[in-house]
Amino acid sequence: MDSSQLTALDYFSLFANIAEISALILVLVTIYLVSQEIRETRRIFSANAQTQIGISASEFLASIYSDAELQILWSKGLRDINLLNEVERSRFYLILLSYWTLLANGFYMAQVDPKLVARIEGMLDLMIHRESVRQWWRSGAYNPSPEFKDYVNARIAMLQEAGKIPADSMPDQTAESVPQKATTES
Repeated sequence: MDSSQLTALDYFSLFANIAEISALILVLVTIYLVSQEIRETRRIFSANAQTQIGISASEFLASIYSDAELQILWSKGLRDINLLNEVERSRFYLILLSYWTLLANGFYMAQVDPKLVARIEGMLDLMIHRESVRQWWRSGAYNPSPEFKDYVNARIAMLQEAGKIPADSMPDQTAESVPQKATTES
C-alpha cells in the first residue's frame, strides 16, 4: 500500500478538521453580527432617548406656558419662593416634582448611553441655579433613588466648587433633612 494514498480514516479526519474550522468561522461571524446588532440597538436607543427627553421637556414647558395661571406660578416660584402663598407653593413643588421626575428618567437613560449625560446636566444646571429650586431640594419633598440623589449632590458640589452657585446655600439632601410624614392611628 502506497503512503500517498489516503485511507477512509484520513478522509474522515480531514472532514472533521474542515468542519471544526467551518464551525469556528460561523461562530466568529455570528459574534460579529450580534455585536453589530447590539451597536445598532444602542444607536436606536440613544436616538429614541434623546427624542423622548426633548419631547418630555417640550411637553412640560408647553403645559406650563399654555396656561396663564401656571405660567405666573412657575415664574414667581422660580424667581422667589417666598412670593408664593402656601397653596401656590404646594402647586409649585408639584410642578418641580414633575420636572425632576423627567430629569431622573433621563439620568437612568444616560446609564445606558453616556452621551445623554450632557443633555441632562444642562437641564439640571438650569434648575439648580435657582435658589427656590435649591430650597425645594433641601426640603426633601422629592425623594429620589440613592443613585440619582448622589448624582444631583455631586453636580451641586461641582457647581459650588466652580463658584457657580453659593456654597452655603446648598447643603446635601440627607435622610435627616427629609421631613417625616405624620401617621395617624385609626
